[in-house]
Amino acid sequence: MRLSAMSTLSLALLCAFGAAARAEGATAPEALAGVWQDGPAGIYFVQTPDFASGGLDRRTVLFAGDRWAENPEGDLSQFNFDAARPSMSGRWSLAGDAMSMTPAEGPPRTGPVKLNPDTCFDFRDGIWCPARPFAGATLAGKYSGGSSYSSSSSAIAVASDYEFSADGTYRLLAAGSFTSAEPDGRVTAAGASEGRYRIEGLTLILTGSDGTERRDIAFPLGEGADGAAPPMIYFGGWLLTRQN
Repeated sequence: MRLSAMSTLSLALLCAFGAAARAEGATAPEALAGVWQDGPAGIYFVQTPDFASGGLDRRTVLFAGDRWAENPEGDLSQFNFDAARPSMSGRWSLAGDAMSMTPAEGPPRTGPVKLNPDTCFDFRDGIWCPARPFAGATLAGKYSGGSSYSSSSSAIAVASDYEFSADGTYRLLAAGSFTSAEPDGRVTAAGASEGRYRIEGLTLILTGSDGTERRDIAFPLGEGADGAAPPMIYFGGWLLTRQN
């Protein structure tokens, strides 16, 4: 997921999430396998500088056994590596102080790894930090997020506002727009839904009032992420920032 710009607050919170990853004194062992016994496992939140936009490129990577997949979706307990996009999934290995991530299609991604005291690691100009589950079974607060894309001929923008209550209910307001260079080339849409939510590990499950269910990866981010109202939430590819 790439956003073209970030607020000062969001950037500060994201940097705080991996601040210790660049703490002085972190060392790169000669043989990672001797320290990092089983290598990476589970979901990692990755932040890499995007020098073109001046922001951060952010994504998630799932490790299980010797396999990996970038930006997995849905319920992790049912994730199928064999069905993942070949260019965004494959196998990884360690050799000395380096890791190689080889996709099923495309060149390998290889580079040195620097382990850090907070369980994060540095790899290929990025900070990789393991996702942690929410501290409790409920959330409280309003969270907003959005993204946009533009080209010389069109632009797309989407935004979502989630309001979670401690009684296990939620409300969602969503809006989107598409603009093109054609006459009358602007389309907008908006909608609202509500229902109940529950947290199962790194999965947030939304059950709408019509009975439809959505399961997707979710975890807290930022300073104070171990409380019922973390400053940010990653949910299904969106980075949501707390508004109240």
